[in-house]
Amino acid sequence: MMVQASRKLKIQLRILAGSPEDSAAQEALKTPGVEVIYGKISQPEVLAQFLSGLDRVAFESELIDIEILRAALPKTAVTKPSKDGEGLRFVPELSVMALLSEKLEQKKLLQQLNIPMAQFREGPAFTGDLSAWLKSLQKEWGAFVLKWSKFGYDGRGVLMVSPTDEGLKAALESATAALFRGTRVYAEPKVKFVRELAIVAVQGPAEYKDKKKGDFRTYPLVVSEQKGGACHWVRGPAAQEGVRPDFEEKARSYALKLAQELGLQGCFAIEMFETAEGELLVNEIAPRVHNTGHYTQEACNHDQFEMHLRAVLGQKLPELKCEVSFAMLNLLGPDDVKGRFVGVGDKLPHPPQDLALHWYSKDDVFPGRKLGHVNASAKSHAELQKKISELKEYEINWTKFLKGL
Repeated sequence: MMVQASRKLKIQLRILAGSPEDSAAQEALKTPGVEVIYGKISQPEVLAQFLSGLDRVAFESELIDIEILRAALPKTAVTKPSKDGEGLRFVPELSVMALLSEKLEQKKLLQQLNIPMAQFREGPAFTGDLSAWLKSLQKEWGAFVLKWSKFGYDGRGVLMVSPTDEGLKAALESATAALFRGTRVYAEPKVKFVRELAIVAVQGPAEYKDKKKGDFRTYPLVVSEQKGGACHWVRGPAAQEGVRPDFEEKARSYALKLAQELGLQGCFAIEMFETAEGELLVNEIAPRVHNTGHYTQEACNHDQFEMHLRAVLGQKLPELKCEVSFAMLNLLGPDDVKGRFVGVGDKLPHPPQDLALHWYSKDDVFPGRKLGHVNASAKSHAELQKKISELKEYEINWTKFLKGL
């Protein structure tokens, strides 16, 4: 989707893809001015070829080894954006990506900035200390949530621990596996939340900051719903979904504080809980474009992918305008469908014309995999409800199609 946005901005891109079958590679082959380098970031010769001659490097995911990038930096690289335009720049900076790739470090940062979040306990560094630590958590909290600091996404690396011997055993296995893989663990008490919320923000380069306004923008606060740990639905603006109007300003203030503290250039997302007690707690931060912002492709005058590229390139950010109501449905692999289906995207049933389908060109289908999404936008909340019914009907038809392959 970043490749698609590059067409509008008429810029040249180079992407690193694992194979010609990757979604980004397939999209790049249809886009003039986009070069593809095939290989892995862990291959020195491939990484050197990819970085050679670039001005800016952006990230699709924080699930990368920052130390590999640091080791591969050419002498012309700069770790912090400067105004002279010289050298290779990473956006966000490598130090920011390294911090935010660790969810435990995110928690410590939120604590330092006095941004509300669920309380947490950092796990021990040695496997021999895990059992006693987990037992103490069960005694204090009963049920709790065990999380890996790294390598987790879409519900992976997250375990709901029951206050039983079976729960303790499962938690010990997960925590031990995390330490052996090289990541720390931490725990949180189960948060009694009403719903999950999210906001996507973008901060531009320092040279365009205004003392009063700043070069900072936010998209509307949205309601998100998960399925198996993966984002399934997004609807907004949140106030139209029954969320307290003041939560929008609170979420925006959290985002602005993080952006200013970190110098966080580009798009980033904050996932939050609205608790039963009326609090707004930050759950996680994603230093990149985010699934909860995919609706911006149809609902806003400048989508998150375009805004991210503008920020990466050091351009001044335009003002944002979004439709009155909008929704996004993620197309997740059904529970009982697994296999390789080459060219399946060419055979998909089409949604009604007032819905926009975005297919990711993934041939390998398995349960829970994000295969695409469908956007709907409307001039009123009532009109959106009709389109949400169409989205639900399309998901049924799409699922039947996949099961019939």
